[in-house]
Amino acid sequence: MALTDAHILLLAEAVRAGHLSALRVVDLTRSWWVGADAWGDLMQAIMDCEGGLPKLQKLRLGETKVKEAGGKVAAALGSGQLPSLVSLGMDFDDRDVGPFLFGQEGVDALNEGVRAGRFPSRLREVDFRLKQTHTHTHTHANETSIKLDGLIMAIAEGPVGLPRCVTRLNLRGGQMSVEALACFAARPGGSVSPQRGNGKLSGLKSLNLSRCAIDDERLGRLGEVFCAHVCPRLEFLSLAENKISGAGLTAFFTALSPKSLPKLRRLYLAEQESPLTEDRVQRLQANARFQGKLSKLEECFDERDLTKQFMDPFTPDRQGSSSESDEPKESRLYLGN
Repeated sequence: MALTDAHILLLAEAVRAGHLSALRVVDLTRSWWVGADAWGDLMQAIMDCEGGLPKLQKLRLGETKVKEAGGKVAAALGSGQLPSLVSLGMDFDDRDVGPFLFGQEGVDALNEGVRAGRFPSRLREVDFRLKQTHTHTHTHANETSIKLDGLIMAIAEGPVGLPRCVTRLNLRGGQMSVEALACFAARPGGSVSPQRGNGKLSGLKSLNLSRCAIDDERLGRLGEVFCAHVCPRLEFLSLAENKISGAGLTAFFTALSPKSLPKLRRLYLAEQESPLTEDRVQRLQANARFQGKLSKLEECFDERDLTKQFMDPFTPDRQGSSSESDEPKESRLYLGN
């Protein structure tokens, strides 16, 4: 039976009433006909339920449109109502879910969860991506851009920083202030242990800050953030389509410490407002490496399309996404205690 919005709304009412608090597994895989609003209602029901779903370990949402309700997903995950949750996708791979898309309201919801530090501690990798407004210019954010200062401050001031489960964060087109970056850089970073995974940005593997109107001053502050809060797992960083000059990149590399970005492999700098020359970037990269920084960096200047070069974390869609025209292979509702 193909599940519809009506089925999910009935499930939401049962959750809200507290009738399903003993559940350990909920499988809603391939519920392709269910729209984003219904998924949002289910997430809201989880938040409204007294005591939440304390035993739920697997909420299987693969190959659905739940990614379009990313703001509600962020709010539910950060509500503290799903303390035992381990997975949102298949047992072996969560990539069939998301990336979760969210706008300003979703960012604000994520801010609250991050600041409270109530994300499930054992949850596997989650991918968040800003919805594109398509109203800002190539390198200039405007009043319609999604504001990121609240998220930056929540990470800085929250007890655990960015939840370790958030491994991919695509903030393309967002807007951040120099002041927020400076405040984050000034916050104590603490020690980072690979075994314990502590640190404000310890789980992050991919960060996309393209089209964020990052100028030289903001880039220098970002370097200070990475110096104070090292990213032991970060492999991909996009700073493409911004307002970065050679002087700003110099300040960024100077601010880093050898421990800041030890696993960074790809740094995208293409299409700046005033184009950077590949020769200068390579010289700056060589100088940073001489100082013991960015030792794993393979690519620091690339004019090719990010989404076509290889299947990387910046790619908007993954296999398993669906549309209204897709023919569902299977829809099922399985509730397991």
